[in-house]
Amino acid sequence: MSEVLTDSPITTFARTTFGGVVLAAAAVIALGAVLGWLSQARHRERRVAAAAAVCAPAFIVLLNVILGGL
Repeated sequence: MSEVLTDSPITTFARTTFGGVVLAAAAVIALGAVLGWLSQARHRERRVAAAAAVCAPAFIVLLNVILGGL
């Protein structure tokens, strides 16, 4: 008996061109919103930690979109 693996609806959506554009736009918007909020913060030491916490997932999403389109 062989098992067939199927993609989740989210993965199927992300592999479409429209889904990739939506995910990439959401990642860029989230990154910009957090960086904009951090630039107004009084505690500057939080800026680097929060930027790193947002940049890593944003780059992962963008990498998945790019590699998914190949």
